[in-house]
Amino acid sequence: MPLELVYLLGVLVVFIVLGLVLFCVIPEKIDKYRIRRHLSAEGSQVISFEEQDFGPGWIDAGVSARIWEVTFRTREGDIRKRICRIGVLSGIYWHN
Repeated sequence: MPLELVYLLGVLVVFIVLGLVLFCVIPEKIDKYRIRRHLSAEGSQVISFEEQDFGPGWIDAGVSARIWEVTFRTREGDIRKRICRIGVLSGIYWHN
């Protein structure tokens, strides 16, 4: 196998791995950041996130939207658990 072909295959593998990281890891971190920011603006504090495969609004959510079950403490000290739908190009939608 020529050295140039081995080099090109190596570069291709690196780009595929980077693409998977960008596609899977970065949107999750951005989602959590946006949800935390949204809740902290209301005086709430996030306790935990759990990604959901299905939930309210998942049919019309589109390919890029994700659904999270978010547990948080309100300004008054109550602990609540709500479903949140969020996408890269869409807003944050809360469901009871």
